[in-house]
Amino acid sequence: MAKSFGRVALPVVMTVALVIGTQALGAYLKESAAHWMYLPSWLATSAAWLGGAPGTNYQAVLTAALSVTGTLAGVYFATVSFVFSTTYKDATARVRALVTRLPGGRVYASVFFLAVLFTFATLAMSVTGREPNRLALCIVSALGGFVVLSFGRLRTQLYGLLEPVKLLSVVQRDVARWTAQAARLVDRDPTGSRTRLSRAQTLESLLALRDLCFLIRDRERAATNVPSQYAGIDPRTLSAARCVLVVWLQYTRRKQALLQLPGWCYRRSRHKDWLLASDYEVGVALATGTTLQAAVADDPLWVERYLSQILSEFLGGREAPQLANILDSRYDPVRDLLSHGMFAESRLWIETVVAPAKAATLAGARQEAAGAPNPEATDAVEDQPLTRGGSASDGHLYNLADFVALAYTQAVLGSYDYVQALSADFAQWTVAQARGKDERNLGPVAAEMVRNIRDALKFEESVEGHRVTSEANIKQLIARAVATETIDEATLLLAAFEDDFWPWARSLVAKDTPAAGAALSRLYEAVHKWNNLVLVLSELFEQCEAVHRDVDDRWPNLSLEGVRERLAALQDRLRAPIARVATSVDPEMSSDRPDVFGWAFYRAHQDLLDDVLVDQSPIRTDLEERLRGLVVATSRAGSRLRATVRREHGQVLGSFWSEPVLLLLQLSGVALVAGLARPRPDMLAVFESVWGGLLDRNPQAVLDMGLGAVAMDDALFGISPGKMKRANRHQQATSAFEEMGLAGANDGAEYDGLWPADDRLEPRTRAMLQHVSYGDFEDLFVAGWLVSQARRRGAVISEDRIGPRLRGLIRSLADRGGDETNGGAESPAPADGEDPPTGDL
Repeated sequence: MAKSFGRVALPVVMTVALVIGTQALGAYLKESAAHWMYLPSWLATSAAWLGGAPGTNYQAVLTAALSVTGTLAGVYFATVSFVFSTTYKDATARVRALVTRLPGGRVYASVFFLAVLFTFATLAMSVTGREPNRLALCIVSALGGFVVLSFGRLRTQLYGLLEPVKLLSVVQRDVARWTAQAARLVDRDPTGSRTRLSRAQTLESLLALRDLCFLIRDRERAATNVPSQYAGIDPRTLSAARCVLVVWLQYTRRKQALLQLPGWCYRRSRHKDWLLASDYEVGVALATGTTLQAAVADDPLWVERYLSQILSEFLGGREAPQLANILDSRYDPVRDLLSHGMFAESRLWIETVVAPAKAATLAGARQEAAGAPNPEATDAVEDQPLTRGGSASDGHLYNLADFVALAYTQAVLGSYDYVQALSADFAQWTVAQARGKDERNLGPVAAEMVRNIRDALKFEESVEGHRVTSEANIKQLIARAVATETIDEATLLLAAFEDDFWPWARSLVAKDTPAAGAALSRLYEAVHKWNNLVLVLSELFEQCEAVHRDVDDRWPNLSLEGVRERLAALQDRLRAPIARVATSVDPEMSSDRPDVFGWAFYRAHQDLLDDVLVDQSPIRTDLEERLRGLVVATSRAGSRLRATVRREHGQVLGSFWSEPVLLLLQLSGVALVAGLARPRPDMLAVFESVWGGLLDRNPQAVLDMGLGAVAMDDALFGISPGKMKRANRHQQATSAFEEMGLAGANDGAEYDGLWPADDRLEPRTRAMLQHVSYGDFEDLFVAGWLVSQARRRGAVISEDRIGPRLRGLIRSLADRGGDETNGGAESPAPADGEDPPTGDL
């Protein structure tokens, strides 16, 4: 009431002061300024005219001005009634109040109110026995012109309010204004009345936003008789969703300060856990046949719950293309929330926004895969389709899957930011935080501990006159709260990856859509970033243990071994799905989205290389299946390169086209060396089984393919586009072999004596191991295994297909191994009309 009275009284006082000042200024112009000697005559005449009496007809002029103003006001209210009767006839009272409140803004409303009051005060001067001067009438004329001209803008603005989206900015400003006003009340509102007022006004604005968004959703245009992927999204829906997100982010930036206000949070019932309740409560409940009495506590998420309800109404019941359009341009706040310690808020966002998107992606993937069966990657190569036709909603499904997966990845990054901020100067900021400084953003458990410590320190100072609790105890209490909350949240996040993220990604992989690549790539990225999070967690826990002085049985278990094992198991489960994506997803490149096939192709290669170099016994059960899938992916990669790389020099084209085959040969060469050096007959059997199956079907074509790829790589002068990739892989394999004891082969020394079981190795095997550093692994595989196996199956070698380096390596291995086949035998020329053998897998 006082605020409303002040809003009315202040313009009245200003109007009276303005009228008195106008009269005084007019008298001064007439009696003093008009008689100045240095003024021009026309200025003196004007000053005397402004200070003079208006005459007998000034009341009629002012009355006419008020009549015009009243007429325009009537037009304005008629327009408001028209808007109410059309656009807002089914709207709530909160939404209607937004239409008439400050229609032209605060400046316009203030000027309009002052103009009317000034005119009334000027007209009422005759009651006091005085007459206004001409200066007052000039001011009235100026204000009247402003009113007349601005009514046209007002009416245009009201017609603009026929679109409810125009009111979103008003609600957004209201929420920002009341939350900002409440944030300034920390330690300035002992009674809590202003806090409760700001809280009530914020709630009223949130309810108005909910009603307005419901009105927009109810009037959303819906396309009929068209497939869902062609159904557009009403732009008003996008604006409303953007407004809700902006309000959420604005509140997030002020929430840390708002939670310190004693009366800010509404109270909410929280039901108790029967298994953790006291024996007395459980006994009373069983004896009386009732349930446990719910506890009433402050709800720090009351604002987010209203906003999540609004978002749920917007996202509910939509299909993947529509959700993708809504969420594609939205900023994901998960990282910001977690970096500020808002764990419950981030889970609420994921439950509200990400969960519906996950369900929509699975439904969209089922629709995409309903028309065609999933290709298998275990049979003959020629049975595999090289391309799959995509539908119009592939892009929407991919974007939506990427949005969902990115939310989990951002959760890991946000946790990393939070833990890293806590690790910096841990011993210093804990004491400063306990003394009242907001040095760090803390989670709810740690923040509650800090508030309790602050209250305890204030009580000590009031009773004892000084602080009694030592800094060591303060550090230990805060360290225990921080460590407990951090390890619990990290465990919950990892459980979300295992129970939510991974099953969702696995379901997408089963449908063989491009969205599967988006999910797997983000999941693999998130698992990789988990390693950085584990590192900073270990640093934080070391600092927490450093301040652990007393023996405390409530100190949490901070071991991260279980987290590392679960991450390793999750990463291992990703290898087979990635290989499957490389064999099933459309290999064609689209610039509108990332290259899913290319990522899966190189990722599957790197995973197989890691498995070959790691001394793991027994080998993985899916190694052979993944290798067969990699053969299929190599064929598909070569087909894409032949379709996309044209109009180059012949040798350059050959280098591009043969690069996927060279990668496969290099991997096989590394596996051959690793299997012979350890020795590992089980791993050799896997590669011999896959390559033997290829040679059994067409030995000559496979041999010509290997020889042609190596020869094309040697023929190109300089560094080819793929040599850098293979050089990095070569360095990785060489480093691993040096750790195994093959370092002596780098200086050309004999192999004898390097391995304890060297007396059981055949001379050919010794020769192959001796040439590890002399040539590339792809050359070693072709010369040491592929040539001999292809010859045994009837294939022959043509001299023009072999380079000098490969020719010498073949003869060297043939001499050391006693190969009875002539290394230089030529294959018979093809008959007339017969195509020469190709190098395609």
